[in-house]
Amino acid sequence: MRFRPILFFSLLVGLNSVFTQAQSDLLGSVGWCNEIELYQTNEKCGEWGGDTEFIRVYQKDCEGPILVDYIKTIIDCSDPYALNAKPKTIKKKEIKLSTEQKKMIEGSILELVEHKISAKKYIGHSGLANSVIYKDSTLIINDFPSVKWPTFNALTKSISEK
Repeated sequence: MRFRPILFFSLLVGLNSVFTQAQSDLLGSVGWCNEIELYQTNEKCGEWGGDTEFIRVYQKDCEGPILVDYIKTIIDCSDPYALNAKPKTIKKKEIKLSTEQKKMIEGSILELVEHKISAKKYIGHSGLANSVIYKDSTLIINDFPSVKWPTFNALTKSISEK
C-alpha cells in the first residue's frame, strides 16, 4: 500500500519529462540544415489557380531558433498570367515561431498526409493545390485537387498578423 504514492509520483515525474521532451522536439526534423516548405494555391480564378501562400521553415545558419519566411502572392483573375500587371506580394522574413505555431506546422503536415492517404482521387481541372516538401526529399506531398487545409490556414493567419 505504501508503494502507491511512490508509484504515482514516479509516473507523474515520468509524464512531465515526456511532455517537456515533446515540447523541445517540435519540428526536430528542421535540424541538420533541413528546411520544410508548405504551399497552398487557392481556386480563386478557377482553372487558372489563385493566390499562393508559401511558408519556409528553417534555422538560420543551421542553428538557433526555428524561423519562418512567409510569402503571399495575390493574383488578379482578369490577368491570371500577369501579362499586364505584376501580382501583389506580401513578404515577412525571419519570424520566430511560438510553440503553438510549431504545433500548427506539425498539425498541417499530418493533416495533409492523412488526407492524401485516405481521399479518393478524381481528375480535376481546378481546385486547391497543397504541398509539403522537405528539402532533403524525405517527404514530398503534392495534393491536387485538395482540401481547404484548415490548420495551415490558421497558421498563415497567425503568421501574417505578426
